[in-house]
Order: sequence, then structure tokens, then C-alpha cells
Amino acid sequence: MKSKHSRLLAGAVLIAYTSNPAFYDLAMADFNEAIRLDPKYARAFRGRGRLYELMKDPSRALADYTEAIRLDPKDETTYEVRSRVYQQKGDYDRQIADLTEVLRIRKLDLSIYNERGRAYLARGDLDRAIADFSEAIRLKGTQPDRWYFLEERAEAYLARGDYDRAIADFDAVISLARDYEPARKNRATAIEKAKLSNK
Repeated sequence: MKSKHSRLLAGAVLIAYTSNPAFYDLAMADFNEAIRLDPKYARAFRGRGRLYELMKDPSRALADYTEAIRLDPKDETTYEVRSRVYQQKGDYDRQIADLTEVLRIRKLDLSIYNERGRAYLARGDLDRAIADFSEAIRLKGTQPDRWYFLEERAEAYLARGDYDRAIADFDAVISLARDYEPARKNRATAIEKAKLSNK
């Protein structure tokens, strides 16, 4: 039989993840009670942090996620959700640190490599962004939907001024997603910039 705080947490998580503001007060009361019953319950802090995210209160969300990590530093999910808040705040250094920790615990996660690549790209660290996008592409293998990761890398190549590689990746995207118009527009931009750079 689950303990009382486990039942409270389970109910609150279900309520919070409906994203319906009408249930926020009830969810908050459940999370608070779960924490009162067990102040070392990391999942309760993580759940309440998610609720604070839904309530557009990133500072309190970060505080709860950080406490959850202190209580359970091996829970990679909390690092992942905290990284999302850092991304929203434009704190790419801390976002990258959290995503790196996720990869240390949960290796070979292509979505995390891609997210970290996007954070590096936003920070202007193009070489590391390309390395992460390339790893995501490698992990995706030959699956047709790898075009998404190819597009991310193409945009990083374009930002770095590596137009030939950008064009090659955009070509690959177009071959896999023929109706995806942004790739055609971006390829045209890369071709034009390549011509200008060769003048």
C-alpha cells in the first residue's frame, strides 16, 4: 500500500499535468501536504516545481527543482526539466550544465544532444553545437525523420559561414522532407551567401 504522501503526490501530479488552472490550488495543496509529510520527498518538490512552471513562476520552479536535485542528485529527469526553465530565462550556461548532467546519467539520448546543441547555438558556441547535432544524427541512424536534426546542424553550419556543409545538410533535409518549405528557403540563403563569399 502506498503511503499517504505518495497518494497525495500521485493525485497532484495528475492534476498538475492537465495544465488546467482551475485545479492549480488543489494541486498546490496536495504538493504542500506531501512535502509536509515527507520533507525529503524529492519527487514532491519536482512535481511542485512543474506546477510553478505552469503558473508562470520560474523562480519558485527553479527553487523546487534545485531542492529536488539536492535530495536526489541521480534523478536525471529533474536536471532535464530544470534545464528547460534555464532555457526560458536565457541562462544557457546553466542549461548546458544540466543537460550535460543528464547525458552523464542517461547516455546516448539523442534528444538531449539536440537540446544541448541548440543551447550551444544560442550561446554562439557553433563548434560544440555542430558536434552535438552530429551526435544526434549519428544516434538517429538512417531513420527518415532524422531530417529534423540535419536541419539543426545545417543552421549551425550556416551561422558559422560553412556554406558548403550547410547546403549539403539542407539538401539531405529536402530529400527526406520534400514538402518542408523552410529548408528550401534556407538552402537558397546558403547558396546566395556562398556566392557572395566567393566574389
